[in-house]
Amino acid sequence: MRGPSAFAGGHIPGSLNIWQKGISSFLGYYADYKHPIIFVDEFDGGVADAEVQARRIGYDRISGYCAGGMMAWARSGRPVERCGTCTVQEVGADCFVLDVRDIGVRKRTGHIPGSAHIYAGQIEGHLDEVPRDRDVYVICDSGFKASLAVSILLRHGYTRLNTVLSGMTAWTNAGLPLEKEVAPLMGAA
Repeated sequence: MRGPSAFAGGHIPGSLNIWQKGISSFLGYYADYKHPIIFVDEFDGGVADAEVQARRIGYDRISGYCAGGMMAWARSGRPVERCGTCTVQEVGADCFVLDVRDIGVRKRTGHIPGSAHIYAGQIEGHLDEVPRDRDVYVICDSGFKASLAVSILLRHGYTRLNTVLSGMTAWTNAGLPLEKEVAPLMGAA
């Protein structure tokens, strides 16, 4: 339950990164009911709320939380995995950009020219569309869904991953190019 840059800087290998307010929306896509859940939060402040959200959607096998967060995990000498981050200025025209936003938002607000689209909740069903042999830049609205998508891709052996920090919010604020779908004219066939 950590922010995109915190997760990228160091996380438990194989962990799923869903931000606290996204638990009820995304846990059901990727967790199963057989395995227990252990929450990792930087300051252990959102664990109670996350547990309530998880139980409300049927996840009763909550085994607890990592007291002291990732710092305690790292101090214990256990393995830590990392992944990349980048700014919007580092996303080049030759990069594979994966947009994981809701398709309606992508159409309404525009997208990065040439970017691929797979919704964050459907990554596992479309792994064959994400290249393993080149750097992948994952973007969403602000970075949280991108970090979730990166955590899923990491679980499937992807290594050349970058979360685009602050996502399309930063892209738009930087004045970088967007493509928007043109709505059909009323009555046009």
